[in-house]
Amino acid sequence: MNALPILGVIEGFYERPWTPAQRGRLFGRMAAWGMNTYLYAPKDDRWHRQKWREPYPQAEAETLQALIEDARQHGIRFVYALAPGLDLDWAGGKDRHTLAEKFASVRRLGAQHFALLFDDIPYAADRAAQAREQVQATHHVLDSLCPEGQAGLLLLCPTEYCGDFKLEVVSQINAGLHTTAQLCREHSLAPSLIHRVAQRG
Repeated sequence: MNALPILGVIEGFYERPWTPAQRGRLFGRMAAWGMNTYLYAPKDDRWHRQKWREPYPQAEAETLQALIEDARQHGIRFVYALAPGLDLDWAGGKDRHTLAEKFASVRRLGAQHFALLFDDIPYAADRAAQAREQVQATHHVLDSLCPEGQAGLLLLCPTEYCGDFKLEVVSQINAGLHTTAQLCREHSLAPSLIHRVAQRG
């Protein structure tokens, strides 16, 4: 995969998500400004976060599919993000299968780029162990989606991404993350920074 700079917009706020028309206008402006990436992660999309295990109902799936195609027509890379951190049971095999299947179902809608978000959840008592599980979840998604090698982006936003994060834990994530995945982190001095960990050329 050719390394491309990531320059774009994250729809990752709470309250009412943008409408398809608003997103369409956004894509047009992004293309005019030379931006190339849109990350879909509205917190109040129930199937993105609260109901992450469930497939999108038909109407919502069709809307998402149309959005992916709209981004493609504008030359914008669409990244679908899933946020399972509220209640992901990583120790249980069922949730591992469900996590992989949810991403696969969105890929069938046309998505080629993905992100796994663990932001805005409480720190565990053992923050290093929590980080290891999040890296393992990322690798599981990577292996299930791309068993023969990665063709698109896979981003990870760990719980340790902003504010009072522990540098040693972030370093542990960096060291453990597969070379084809990338780490998202908000820097304390910058409003938004995506830090490239590594990417296959």
